[in-house]
Amino acid sequence: MIQIQHNPAAFSDLTATCTDIVVSHPFIVFRGQCQVSHTCRYIYWTPLSTIRPMWNIARNQGAHVFWKGLSSRMCVSVIQTSAEHVLHQSLLWPRTFSKVLTFRHFWQHLLLKCGSFLITSPFYSASFVECVENSSCVVVERSGFFSVISEGLLRLVGSNVSTTQTRMISLWQIIPMFCVQQLVHYLVESVIHTACKKYFAHRNEVDKSYCESKGLAVPDQNLQVEYSSALSSIVSNLVADVVVYPAETIAHRLIIQGTRTLIDNTETGVGVLPIHTQYRGLTDCIGTIAREESFNELFKGVGSLVFQYGLQLALLHSLRATFSKFIE
Repeated sequence: MIQIQHNPAAFSDLTATCTDIVVSHPFIVFRGQCQVSHTCRYIYWTPLSTIRPMWNIARNQGAHVFWKGLSSRMCVSVIQTSAEHVLHQSLLWPRTFSKVLTFRHFWQHLLLKCGSFLITSPFYSASFVECVENSSCVVVERSGFFSVISEGLLRLVGSNVSTTQTRMISLWQIIPMFCVQQLVHYLVESVIHTACKKYFAHRNEVDKSYCESKGLAVPDQNLQVEYSSALSSIVSNLVADVVVYPAETIAHRLIIQGTRTLIDNTETGVGVLPIHTQYRGLTDCIGTIAREESFNELFKGVGSLVFQYGLQLALLHSLRATFSKFIE
């Protein structure tokens, strides 16, 4: 109880850890499989529509399949954080928006972010393949926390491209789009997060004044601040994910092409599907989707995204209620 009172940031830390490991990853895996499955007829617009295929996959292979690739995602996160730290220390460019004081600082901050995205991109591609690959096809020696580094470097230099994999697109063609997508996501997330924090701060002050005027118990302000910050993060990330969703779908299809990856059948949840796309690059991928599929195909699996953030909100409210009891 004492530790919670004197360290309310533990609320945010626990929430971030639970939402990333317990809640987010299974939906990230299923969403990625939906995005690259060009033969699947279903878009999965709503959260409820994703329950049946996810349940069938878990029933046939075990629930653990939705946590495959988690260690590689953690590795990518460590690499990106380390890259930002090294660039910040080397160039003395602002690492966060809170340190941006001038227009020059703003561009330096964006360039620092682009640099970290550039460094991370080959390892992200290797991690994504590991996340969406059917669990029965995963090679144990090529999965794990550090294998993503070797696989990413091989993809970057093209050493894992053979004559039988001519459909694999060079990572150098994907990196520019990936960096732009990540930068747009970061900007949208930052703007929405700042706006939400200001709104919730105002609401907290209004609620505090109302409770004091009526003689009611005032909620713990430290917990309210941490709760508002966590809620702002969920809302801002949801908006940013939806904004870049079509670009993410295209990037994932280009990354997976030519890797001879088998994914789970997202229509029935039973069996596997091969990837047989023939995209020649970014523009051909967009043109082929528009010509042979439809614009809606760019939002395949978006229902799992909504499901993911809905569960995050439910978990956030549950943790808030639990922490409130401890503080009382």
